[in-house]
Amino acid sequence: ETWDVRLALAVMEATAGAGGPFWDGYRQLLPLPPHVSNAACLPVGFIPMLCDAVLEKQAHDTRARLRKLYPTLHTLSAHPATGFYEQRFGEEAVGYIPSPLDWCHALVVSRCFSTVDEDTFAFTPFLDMANHAETPTANFTTGPDGSMHLYALRDMSAGDEVTICYDGGSYSSRRFFELYGFAPRDGS
Repeated sequence: ETWDVRLALAVMEATAGAGGPFWDGYRQLLPLPPHVSNAACLPVGFIPMLCDAVLEKQAHDTRARLRKLYPTLHTLSAHPATGFYEQRFGEEAVGYIPSPLDWCHALVVSRCFSTVDEDTFAFTPFLDMANHAETPTANFTTGPDGSMHLYALRDMSAGDEVTICYDGGSYSSRRFFELYGFAPRDGS
C-alpha cells in the first residue's frame, strides 16, 4: 500500500471517532461524501460522463485498488459520515454515495501537502481549507520540525479570502480535475 492509502486509513480512523474531539469537530468542516468531486468518488454510471479516457481509467483503477486492499471498508456503515446516508436513504444511497475509504482517499489526495523533503506528505487541518487562486493571497512553508506555516503575500483585511496556488503553474486541467475535482475556469 502507498502513502495515500495509509494516510486515507488514518483520516478515516480519526474522523470516525478515534481521533478525539478535535477530529470530531474538524470532520464537520470537511466536504460531505456526496459533495466530493474526485473522479473515483463519482457514481460508477457517471464516470463515462467525464469524456476523458485517462480520467475514466484512473477513477476505475483507484476504486478497484482500494477495494482489493480493504474490501470491508466500502460499506457505507463503516463510517459515520457515510453511514448517515445509508440510514436515511437505505439501499438507494449505495452507488451514489462514495464508500468511506473512497471518500477519505479523495480527501487525502485533494488536501495533503508535501513537506520539506518533498517525499513526505501531511494532511494539515485548516491549511487544507484554503482555496486555489492563480494569484494567491497566501503561501505556506514547512519548518524543519515538519510544522506548516501559512503567511500572507499581501496586506489583507478581515473577510479577505485566504487562497494558495495549488500547482505552482504546472498542472494540466486533467491533473487539476484528477486531484481536486475541478479545472481552472480558463483551463491550464
